[in-house]
Amino acid sequence: MARLSAPIGADYDAAMQRLGKMKFRLDNKIQDGKPTMAQLLISHPNITGMQMDQVTRFKRRAHFIKQIKVSFNGKPILTAKTDIAISTDPNFRFYFVPTAKGELKAEFTDTSCESPVSRSVCQPGKTYTKSYTVTP
Repeated sequence: MARLSAPIGADYDAAMQRLGKMKFRLDNKIQDGKPTMAQLLISHPNITGMQMDQVTRFKRRAHFIKQIKVSFNGKPILTAKTDIAISTDPNFRFYFVPTAKGELKAEFTDTSCESPVSRSVCQPGKTYTKSYTVTP
């Protein structure tokens, strides 16, 4: 019998409680008009719908991040449309150029599907937002 995907992690309930939490990490020296490296860390189990629960032997419903948006002072910095290939608790590194004090904002939307292959059976999930004040 072929395996479809890796098994779900040991503590699914704990992962679901952390779902939606986000954190930014920024360079220590933020300078006005200079590129600044930032990292966005997201807590989300990103269930593909192909993993088998080792206790019940059933497959969990697909539940994954569908879209990510990061902006600074309302201007887009990073946008991504994702699917079941994204990792558990993903993180993204990117650069942006702050030109003044402002708001770095991340937003992601997830989705829940009956099937990992047919998106016609998906239901919209929640949208999660995190903001951080940047002072160069």
